[in-house]
Amino acid sequence: MLDTEQPRCNRPQTPLTHHADDFMASDLAGWRGEALIHMLHNSLRPDEFDLDLDVHSLWSLIQRRQDLVDADLELTRSMQQRVVALLDAAQLSGQSRTELEGIRFALRLISSSAPRRADHRPLRDHSE
Repeated sequence: MLDTEQPRCNRPQTPLTHHADDFMASDLAGWRGEALIHMLHNSLRPDEFDLDLDVHSLWSLIQRRQDLVDADLELTRSMQQRVVALLDAAQLSGQSRTELEGIRFALRLISSSAPRRADHRPLRDHSE
């Protein structure tokens, strides 16, 4: 179940602070990013203070860890709706608009292939 009112996650997702998104592609001893992708999903709102940062982080995470949305059709569909709503209603920077278009395209590809996937299973609960 997607929690649209979930507060920001204040606990670290990795043991170290990272200043670039390259760490998402490296081996992090089992870190998958479930909590992070749900937090970023929940922050896709036009009134979000750091929307540009959240859009960029989500764009980077989906590029590097597509399986996070590929495995959870409910998350994919909800994220598609939020992305379309932002593109239609929000005042966005050029970079955020471009990255949201990229996210929308990736989600469309994922959702169009989802019914054919035999290994479809939702991600673990992100509240761990």
